[in-house]
Amino acid sequence: MNQLIQNKVKHLLSEKRYSHSLAVADTAKRLAMFWGSNPEKAYLAGLLHDIGKELSLSEMQDSLSSTTLLPEEKRSKELLHAKVGARIAKKIFGIDDQEILKAIEEHTIGGEKMSTLSKILYVSDYIALGRTQDGVEEARRLSFQDLDQTMRFILERTLQYLKVEKKWIHPLTEKVLNQILSELDERRIKELDGKRNATPN
Repeated sequence: MNQLIQNKVKHLLSEKRYSHSLAVADTAKRLAMFWGSNPEKAYLAGLLHDIGKELSLSEMQDSLSSTTLLPEEKRSKELLHAKVGARIAKKIFGIDDQEILKAIEEHTIGGEKMSTLSKILYVSDYIALGRTQDGVEEARRLSFQDLDQTMRFILERTLQYLKVEKKWIHPLTEKVLNQILSELDERRIKELDGKRNATPN
């Protein structure tokens, strides 16, 4: 099944985009195996995550004509391609697994209450072979230590970059970072409580 989809993806994407998709798929599969998620679903999500990225802006807008979008989203291929990709994965590739579709949709700006698979794809797109941006080696190191800390690291760097470049920041991305920070705080409190309870009186 994956080989048939892979062949179709190769036909639809440029060589550079296809190579990136393979790199993300391989990274997602390795992370999924490490973090106890489904490696086949992770590979498929990685393979298809950019399937809509090479469409024109007007084609993306047409594909999402029935979707409520912020004005800034409507003008940006970068912001639209993940939602478009999820639609293509469902309509053209017959993917009906909601976790995979959601991961594809959330891989650019994030999403509320992201699943482990969604986090894996988000991280994989940032750290896959071929990525050379500042911070990528640290993100790669973190990705096999703490998935949520990796999300925090990537989100903070992404927001910092957007602010420096004076680019529009999707409110959902900021919300995702706040959710991750809240989850990390809750985890830290539970760990401290566990240590206190384990300490003899």
